[in-house]
Amino acid sequence: MPSIQAFRQKVINRGYYLSAHAEEEMWADALERTDVERAILNGRMNCEFCSGETASKKVRKHHWLRGKLYVVENVDAEVCGECGERYYHARTLDAIDKLLQGDHEVKESLEVEVVSL
Repeated sequence: MPSIQAFRQKVINRGYYLSAHAEEEMWADALERTDVERAILNGRMNCEFCSGETASKKVRKHHWLRGKLYVVENVDAEVCGECGERYYHARTLDAIDKLLQGDHEVKESLEVEVVSL
């Protein structure tokens, strides 16, 4: 088990993953991403929900930034082969934020309905 200092260094280096589920829940609760989520251990990952092994894939990600929803294509993710949970590296999420905050090409605009039960 890595030491607290090793975890701290991963946080400083932004060398951790954040699950898609966790990010969606934080957005729904109006929370910001924190610097403590998921550490990479021994170069492979297992899903925190079902313990299935993940694999690197390019995915389409729904990304909230400052109250606005974006759909970003070709995003690197670790995807669980069992349940499909996605994990995004902190540096990947930072890169998406930086891209969206600057001038960027818009491939397509969509209208999205928001409904409640």
